[in-house]
Amino acid sequence: FLNGQLDDYTLVAIDLPYHGHTRFRKIAFTSAQASALFLALLDRFNVATAHLLAYSIGGRVALSIAQTDTSKVASLVLVAPDGVKDHAVFNFATRSKFGHRIFRRSMHKPKVVKAVFSGLKRMKIIKPSVANFYNSTIATPSESRNLYKIWMAMSGLSIDLSAMFEQLKQYQIKSYLIVGKYDKIIPLKIAKQVQLKYPQLEVVALE
Repeated sequence: FLNGQLDDYTLVAIDLPYHGHTRFRKIAFTSAQASALFLALLDRFNVATAHLLAYSIGGRVALSIAQTDTSKVASLVLVAPDGVKDHAVFNFATRSKFGHRIFRRSMHKPKVVKAVFSGLKRMKIIKPSVANFYNSTIATPSESRNLYKIWMAMSGLSIDLSAMFEQLKQYQIKSYLIVGKYDKIIPLKIAKQVQLKYPQLEVVALE
């Protein structure tokens, strides 16, 4: 969909682990692997730097690369990304033994999870749009199992936002956070909180 919009650039769209047609045998996708992939792509296209444009959970990968290979990043553009703020549910589900056990079992029983989200929506504990979003990600058993694999893979990425933004500042690399003004998943309020902590991050709110 970006074809014709960025004619001055070569666009490279990457199938991350468990996305598209990528064959990925290991459950963990580490920062070292993300870095190796990025450097291999730079070599493949014979360029010294590249702009990173990342959406959703791909934001975690871009943040990791920006931290490990800062000098080779031309700019960092994050679109409704995961990873810019601590995600309590993600951390509980992937980084604690108890949470992981619950997460693994629930993702193999998506009907139960959907019922829980429906109940939370009825009790007005979570917004309908949020419940609908998460339900859409586990519409079928295969999708829920794949979501489990993606979350577990991305939990292997090591990101220190303070250190990363300090390095971006040192190398004078521009960074942007693009969000939807009415998005309930990555709300503008959260984006502004992140910007307060890292002032060099430019926030763009789209209608």
